[in-house]
Amino acid sequence: MASEKQEGEVKVKLLIKTGLTLLVGVGLLGCGSPLFNHVQAADKVSKVDTSQNHDQAKSGNEVAAEAVTPPVAETTVTDPATVVTEAPCPIEFAVSKLCAAIEWVKNPSEEEKGEFTVKFWKKGEGSQAAGPFVDPGYAVGVKLWMPDMGHGSSPVKIRKAVSATGEESVGIYSVTEVYFVMGGDWEIWVILKQGTATIEKAKIDIKI
Repeated sequence: MASEKQEGEVKVKLLIKTGLTLLVGVGLLGCGSPLFNHVQAADKVSKVDTSQNHDQAKSGNEVAAEAVTPPVAETTVTDPATVVTEAPCPIEFAVSKLCAAIEWVKNPSEEEKGEFTVKFWKKGEGSQAAGPFVDPGYAVGVKLWMPDMGHGSSPVKIRKAVSATGEESVGIYSVTEVYFVMGGDWEIWVILKQGTATIEKAKIDIKI
C-alpha cells in the first residue's frame, strides 16, 4: 500500500509540474511577455525584409527596363543660313561665264515707256543682290522682240549707270525708252557685242 501511495504522489507531482510548465509557457507567450514581443519583432523584421527585397527587385527590374529602352531618335535641323548654294543666274552667258539680271526702275505699259537696269556678275562668284558687279568686257546692247508677231519695237537707249556721286557704276547699265508697241508676250534680249559682231546673247521673257 505504501508503494502504491508513493507512486500516486509521483504522478500527481508530474501532472502539477507539467501544468506549471504549460502555464509558464502560456505566460511567456502572452501579449505582454518578452518572449511574445521577441517573436512578434522577429516576425515584423521578416515581413520588412520581404517587402524591402520586393522593392529592391522591383527597382532592379525598372533599372533593367530603362537600360534596354532604345534611345529616342533625334533629328538634326541644318540652319539654312549655313547652307552654301549657288546664287541664281536669271540671264546666263555660258561662254563668257557671266550672269545678268534686269531690275525695273519704271514698269512698262502699252501707253508709257519703261526703264530698267542691267547688272552683270561672274557666275558662281557673285549675286544680283550683293555683287560684286563686273563689266562684261564687251559693248552691251538690248533688243525688244515679240516672237508671236515676228517684230520688235522702237530702239532703247543704254548707257553706264551713274552713282549718286556722278561716277559710272561698274557692271551696271541703265536702259531707258523701253516701249512695247502692243500687249502680249515679249522677249528682252541682252547682247554682248564687239563692234558690229554679236559675241553672245541671252534673254528673259515678259508679258505686257
